[in-house]
Amino acid sequence: MDQPRIISLSPWGTGVLAETGLDRWLVGISHKCRVPESAGNLPVVTKPMENDQPLPEDFLQLPRHFPTMILSPFNVDPGILISLKPSHIITESLSPVCRISVNDIEQQLFEWLGYKVKVVHLSDANLGDIFGSVKSVIHALGLPDSNMTAYDKCRKQLTKAGKKMASKKHQPLIGVLMNYFPARFAGRYFSELIPLVGATPLNWPHDIWIPDPVYAYPVPHKVIVAEPDTPLEKQREKLIRYASKILSLWGVNCRIKFYPVDGPDFWDKSCSGLLTTLETIGEIVLDDPKHQQRKGTVWDHW
Repeated sequence: MDQPRIISLSPWGTGVLAETGLDRWLVGISHKCRVPESAGNLPVVTKPMENDQPLPEDFLQLPRHFPTMILSPFNVDPGILISLKPSHIITESLSPVCRISVNDIEQQLFEWLGYKVKVVHLSDANLGDIFGSVKSVIHALGLPDSNMTAYDKCRKQLTKAGKKMASKKHQPLIGVLMNYFPARFAGRYFSELIPLVGATPLNWPHDIWIPDPVYAYPVPHKVIVAEPDTPLEKQREKLIRYASKILSLWGVNCRIKFYPVDGPDFWDKSCSGLLTTLETIGEIVLDDPKHQQRKGTVWDHW
């Protein structure tokens, strides 16, 4: 059997491969991925999508290169993808305007490339989906569940870490801001991580959009500012500009504490990434100088 040739268009997927020792099969990555040291230099298959570049409305009438347009929200270079001859493509963000199934994409890739490519789409709707997605990667590569050992332990580690850091005094209401305009607060697996440290999530289980000042949601005690692709320093800068706008959603006189975080670290859904995210949330909830090991490097207070 030939060795798998994996292109990972997902930073999370790349982390999963590294933690399970499968990054040796990586042949290409997204420009958003952090390359595992063991993988060496790898070709970058994507670049950022231009803001003014329209996505085609009718995917059934697209030219032959269209599979590259719906595998990722970023520009996938078809020439590089073809040259790498992937057997598997891991992605986590299929185009939001595309309603074509993974099976349909695999069929189109077959017609385009002339051979079968397995597409694995990762989902982060909840912790169950995250662990299920890791299992999907393992199974897609034809490997046994024993390769899931690190992730089988991960749930227990999350629970243990949560209990260690859990707030005993009160249950502050925590919002995770992932987009400014319109304001979007993350639900998903964060609505499961936040209670582990004794706090209450602003919304559960879905993301919520708050386009204008409304009072349908309670005022959070703390808002974690976590645009997914924004590093901590840039997160601080944007918060300085837009904090008053966010406060106006509930009224300028409300008291909300803001905590910018390093976006790529906070949204890392590998096992080590989930633990770091949980511990970051715990440090923010506790607000205790004795438990602020990551302050200034992973998160900050504004």
